[in-house]
Parts: sequence; structure tokens; C-alpha cells
Amino acid sequence: MLRQCHKVNLALGNLLSLATRQHVGQRSSSTLRRNALTGNWTIFATGRTSRPKQTAGTKKSCQADHPLHVDTCPFCTGNEHKTPPELLRVNDDSRGEEWSLRVIPNAFPAVSAPSPEWQEEWRRSNEKKKSSTSYTGKVNEEREAIGFHEVVVETPVHNLVLAEQDPEYMKRILLAWRTRGRALYDNEPSLQSILYFKNNGSVAGASLIHPHSQIVGLPLVPRDAAGRQRAHLEYYERYGRSVWEASLEEELSQREMFPDHHRIVDQNEHFIAFVRLQFFLFFYFYSFYLIYFFSMDSTVHAVNMY
Repeated sequence: MLRQCHKVNLALGNLLSLATRQHVGQRSSSTLRRNALTGNWTIFATGRTSRPKQTAGTKKSCQADHPLHVDTCPFCTGNEHKTPPELLRVNDDSRGEEWSLRVIPNAFPAVSAPSPEWQEEWRRSNEKKKSSTSYTGKVNEEREAIGFHEVVVETPVHNLVLAEQDPEYMKRILLAWRTRGRALYDNEPSLQSILYFKNNGSVAGASLIHPHSQIVGLPLVPRDAAGRQRAHLEYYERYGRSVWEASLEEELSQREMFPDHHRIVDQNEHFIAFVRLQFFLFFYFYSFYLIYFFSMDSTVHAVNMY
């Protein structure tokens, strides 16, 4: 099965945690539950309710309103001993030994790293061509949530604003994502999907103010991602071209014919962003990294999407 990067439901928060405790008792380990009506797997991570919450009760809505350094913040310089051991460090040459980015295991993970026993069971199942996400047919199905959960501490500066940073800052984060994603992929054969995400502010679900993003690797492909993969393959088999290539060609053609009535949000020499005709959420758009191979008739022949 193609390994993909896609969002999986992370059922976190006090309300869901309370419901979980009422159902299964005071259990702190994370579980995967399958909705037999939709086919979705959802992670219930009750242990994450005990993680530190810098955003709770604060009246400062702007990142820049917070101080540069907070003595009690586990991500600020000088508090490296308060986090799990580093998986990756990028040093800042202009500041001597001080780091510019760190990747660490999440101290309050939504999933648990696979044990040797689990890995052996997965290996035997894989030899029998049995999926690690196969199910018994029970409507209420639950199992241990296995995977990897890492935190990318993006900067030593506690109140840094992402939107104000230069491209090198973003490049450093993306390279860290790629490095850790490849390491997980290469070292754990059971992984089927890797999610890279960033929550900014309490409304988005962030509990810490200090700039950070997260990486979650799972031994399953979420239903939506698997469905899109099938749809893309069916389109290619029917029409002999990528659905992304066809989508981009149609959007560019629409803009050319109707300059004042098109769905392209923005474009430069490297990227293009547009809203699909069949959008299902406001402010939801697709972003492409473009590689153009133009023929004499200006047809786009190749497109890569990141």
C-alpha cells in the first residue's frame, strides 16, 4: 500500500477524555477506535490531558505579546533537560553552540512506540498478507494506538511569529520534517502514513505557545487518504494522465478565458494555490509546487504536488 502523508483524527481534549474515562475507566494509554459506519479510525489519547498548557487562561492573543524567553517553558534555551533526548539538532553557526531547531519525542504522545512483541506480530501478519488495520467485524472495535509522535521545536525564541520569518526559517523546518520522516520510514517497516502538522494558538489546539510543529507516524492509511489514492488511480487508468495535472490545466484555462472569474488564489514562479470547484470547506485550497514542461501549444505536461 502506498504510504501517504494525510491527516488522521486526533480525538484530544477534556470532553473526549472524560467520555473515554467513563467508558473504559481511568486508563491513560492511547487507543484506536474504528467507526464501523464510516470506516474511520480515531485516536483517543487520554494521557495528553496532563500535558502543560501555556495557552490556557492567557489573555494574550498575539504571539509577539509574549516574552522572548520563559524560564518554565520546556522548549526555551536552558531547559533542554526538561524534554526527552534529542532526535535531531540543528545548530546556529552565528550563535556558537546554541541550537536553532530541535526534534524530540513527544513527552505526551498520542500514540505509543511499537514494542518488540508488537513488531513481531506485525511481521507475521505481513508475511500472511494480512493488514495491520484489519478488523474483526465488531461495531465497537478498539485497539492500542501504535506509532511515533515527535515534536519539532522550531526556534529558541519563545514568541517568534512564523509569518514574519524569512524563507530560510521555513526551509530549516521543512528539512527537519523530511529528515525525521525518512528516518521513521527507513527504520520502521510497519509505518503506512506520516502526518506533519502545526497548531498555532489555543483555538487550533496548541497547548504550548513556544513555536513548534509535530510529526506522527502510523501503521495505517486513513480512510480519506486511501479513498483519494483509489480515485487518483482510477482517473489515471481511465484517462492516462494525473488528475492533478488535469486540474491545474483546467484552472489555468479558466483564468485565461475569464480573468475576473477564476479560482486561482495566488501564483509565483514556484507555487500556485487555487480553490476547487467542489470545495467542502471555506478557506480550503490546494497548493502545488510547479514544474513546467511547456510544448509549443503551452500545454502543461508535468506537475508535482507537495
